[in-house]
Amino acid sequence: MVDALRVTSSLVFSELFATREASAREVWTTPFAPDDHYDLSWDTTLYTRTAPRERYFAAHFDDIEVARVLVLQTHTNRIEPAFRLPALPPSVTEVEWIEVARGHRRLGIGTAVIRSLEQTFAGEHLIAFGAVGAERFWDATGWQRFERDSAASSVGQRPLHLRVPAA
Repeated sequence: MVDALRVTSSLVFSELFATREASAREVWTTPFAPDDHYDLSWDTTLYTRTAPRERYFAAHFDDIEVARVLVLQTHTNRIEPAFRLPALPPSVTEVEWIEVARGHRRLGIGTAVIRSLEQTFAGEHLIAFGAVGAERFWDATGWQRFERDSAASSVGQRPLHLRVPAA
């Protein structure tokens, strides 16, 4: 059994970069190799319209990759008004994907990764649309939760979680 405190205190959090394929000027590849320890498909091809605003991070423990994160800059005019959010700047940083590798889940790694993102983007508003089934995780981060207005709501829609930078 792995000691959760040892894992979270020993995580190494680093940024990775998408690479442009030499054969095609507009094709980018994510920095993640296929890995069956993850449920999401992280080894995808991107195009220049999206690649420059996407940032990738990985967390390692004892030289083993244990978590992956994709964040991107999102224009707030693209967020549904049904969330009734407070005033936001024109652009926010969105946690698009976060995943902890199977076998390393429920050790506090996801929370430690969120805390690292909060430090990395200390002066920025952070948002995340919590995946269905991940409500407890996102609620435990301390980020403010917003549901869509009841008139616009339907079953299975993801809540938005917001972290406002400290003043």
